[in-house]
Amino acid sequence: MVPPQEAAYTRISARIRSLITKNVEMTAIGNSRRSLKDTAIDFVNASNLSPKDVALGSFLAPATVRKLIDGDTKRPQAETLERIFRFFENELVFKSVRLSAKNLNVAKKKA
Repeated sequence: MVPPQEAAYTRISARIRSLITKNVEMTAIGNSRRSLKDTAIDFVNASNLSPKDVALGSFLAPATVRKLIDGDTKRPQAETLERIFRFFENELVFKSVRLSAKNLNVAKKKA
């Protein structure tokens, strides 16, 4: 049996994560210029947790999270972003979408 305090903590934690996810979805979905990096930063900012707390929970160095938030990291490693998404109990799901002909990749012309 789960102690009452732990059950309450679990419910509160799930509610907070749900609110953060809804907030981030509202700001991130539908804007094609935003990257996964921007979405990860949104999660950290919306959580009101310190970068150190996020780093501890996602098993990253505090400096890594701080540099990501400050914009010092231009192209973070995929694993860094994945750890932040997992910390906030989210996952990345890639699915195929049929593109129209105007959006297909075209090979570059050789000079």
